[in-house]
Formats: sequence, structure tokens, C-alpha cells
Amino acid sequence: MREYRGKASDEDSPQFGKWCFGNLVKNTKNGYCFIIGDCIDSNEEYFSPEWWEPVDPETVGQDTGLKDKNGTRVFEKDTDGIGIVVFKDGAFWYDVINSNETFLLREVCGSIEIVGTNFTII
Repeated sequence: MREYRGKASDEDSPQFGKWCFGNLVKNTKNGYCFIIGDCIDSNEEYFSPEWWEPVDPETVGQDTGLKDKNGTRVFEKDTDGIGIVVFKDGAFWYDVINSNETFLLREVCGSIEIVGTNFTII
């Protein structure tokens, strides 16, 4: 399973505003998202993760399994300032900003340099 990341959203948490990395749990009824650690206990009625952190759903992105030209891990919603990494049609794509151009991420990943995410840069 690929890792997710999201920015911690609980103002009372020491992690507030920081990136959290782990598994994604999303409540489809209220839209709340959590990044959680590995499961340490479970049965048919419950599970217990090592830790959990509420995150801003707008910041959640999945690890693509690829790295940019500097060896930086690339996540969904990352940008190099020219394009944005998106997940659609079962694959990760690099969508050029203000253009109709789109490329499979694996074809361009080695030539881009991630500088941030689409909500921190644009």
C-alpha cells in the first residue's frame, strides 16, 4: 500500500500545520480525514492504530512511488510551478498549469523538480 500525507489540522496538536505521513482514513459521512499509523490491534469489531492525526482533506495526497530529478518523493498535488501531479483514470498525471497539456507522470518525473504543493504555491 502506498503512503499518504496530509497537513495536521487539529490546532491543539503539537503536529498542527506539519505534514503527517501514513495510512489514510476518510469518514465519508462528514468528510473528516485522518492519517494513521499501522494497526497494533484489531478484531471483527474494532481496530486500533499506533497513532492518528486529523488532517485537512484539501492537503491529502498519495505517494506516487516516483521521485523527481533530485530524488524527492512525488505526491499527488505536488507541483514544480509549471504543472501539478493529479490522479485520474487510474494513473498519476502531470497537468501543465493553464494549458490542456497532460503527460503520464512516469514519463516526465525525472525532469521535474518539486517545489511545493498546489495549495501552497498557486
